[in-house]
Amino acid sequence: NEAIRESMDDCEDLLDQLHATGGVHDDAGSRSSRAREEDLCREDENALPDDVVVAAETKLEEIRDKVLLGGQAGVSEHVMLNHGSNTFGMIEIKDAFQSPSNLSSALQFVRSQHFTATAKYAFVIVQKSKMMYPHVWWAHPWPFTSDMEKDGIFLEAHTRDAHSTWFIPLEGAKDCPIPQREVLLHKECKLLDEPIFP
Repeated sequence: NEAIRESMDDCEDLLDQLHATGGVHDDAGSRSSRAREEDLCREDENALPDDVVVAAETKLEEIRDKVLLGGQAGVSEHVMLNHGSNTFGMIEIKDAFQSPSNLSSALQFVRSQHFTATAKYAFVIVQKSKMMYPHVWWAHPWPFTSDMEKDGIFLEAHTRDAHSTWFIPLEGAKDCPIPQREVLLHKECKLLDEPIFP
């Protein structure tokens, strides 16, 4: 895969630069620093492409505006598939996050659609208060440990090689929530355990 090769080359260049500037010492006692370097490279390998991150940030802003300016108290569960230059198709996946079997069936349906195979990337959008499964806020590193019941909106971006999940916390009354700045969640806080692409 060309993207992985490029990421690995970037990591090697970064490591060479660190060695040259004295930022990393290469001796027998630096095993832990080498392990950190390898972790950084692995994270780079699994990073979303810049254009996908920009599109996700744009979509997050749209969601925040809809809730704040449009007076909508939430969002419906759906998958957005990108086919290039801001062209999206949308598939409603109502009740997909009610149980493991519902989610698996919904993803199977999404994968069976002919336009899913040609999509460049996908966004999965769901409101936390409408989710019964998975409870990523209990089993994984969660940034709001003092308020596990905090409502919000998840946006998870997927390519064939990587994913990232953002969470927009909602403050205030349920009928008139105030969206806060999105938070990029830990990689373990993912909504989908199986691939979205065929």
